[in-house]
Amino acid sequence: QILSSGPKCGDQQVEGPNCIFNANPGLRLPSIADAMSVNRFDEIKRYLHFVDNNSPADGDKFFKVRPVLNVLEATFLAAVKPEEYNAVDEQIIPFKGKHSSKQYIPKKPKPWGFKVWVRAGTSGYMYRFELYQGASGGRGDVGELGMAAEVVVRLCSDIHNNGHKVFFDNYFCSMPLLEKLREYGIESTGTCRSNRLKGAQDKLMKFTDMKKKERGTSSVVSTSDNITVTRWLDRSIIHIASTCAGKSPEDLAKRWSKKESEVIQIARPFAVSFYNSHMGGVDLVD
Repeated sequence: QILSSGPKCGDQQVEGPNCIFNANPGLRLPSIADAMSVNRFDEIKRYLHFVDNNSPADGDKFFKVRPVLNVLEATFLAAVKPEEYNAVDEQIIPFKGKHSSKQYIPKKPKPWGFKVWVRAGTSGYMYRFELYQGASGGRGDVGELGMAAEVVVRLCSDIHNNGHKVFFDNYFCSMPLLEKLREYGIESTGTCRSNRLKGAQDKLMKFTDMKKKERGTSSVVSTSDNITVTRWLDRSIIHIASTCAGKSPEDLAKRWSKKESEVIQIARPFAVSFYNSHMGGVDLVD
């Protein structure tokens, strides 16, 4: 009950005992307020521990709450069968206190807090998560694929060889990551930075040539590893790398044209619409 009081007070945006012991029935938490005094509640919170503080942390900055985090993740996994389509992305848990793992992400609505790597389904259900601990954190293993790609591999370790498809943005995406996931029986699609295309960029239409074309122009190549790379001109040039999606079937996307001062339709490769349809699951978790 004490653990559950945190989320409840967070929902009400009222801090600590002011929420739990509030006279307002909509705020009050009877299971605690009727069983103990405010002083007793504070005393329990003060001495509540989940591990021995003297036990080795192995560099884990969250070792004091690691048992709770493990139980939460196991519960999320056991409650629902994973969906076919999953996305891996980052979230921020707002926090302005002092902690070495606190991050500042200026583009987020609440930029200060703990960064969390999340795997969620298209529905918005969160299956796996991992708290980022900074460059010196105990769970930031770089491995052969690099730190970001290894995050994806770890978060997808429970869905091997079950027909799942995973989506991620260009922070995570690389050709070796797509190859590694396919070894595990996982198809994947992601936006990819041009310097991570492992030679495929040399076979695509050149940047200078594509920028002279009309919006909706695309160029597609398949690598020797059967990864399809799509270069597409929208407002800017983007790249999609995929083991399961290419150019066809194309559809039409509506865009505002400054030149014509009206909404126009441009050709959009299947890989782009496929990615857009299934990448937003982590955002829905909020």
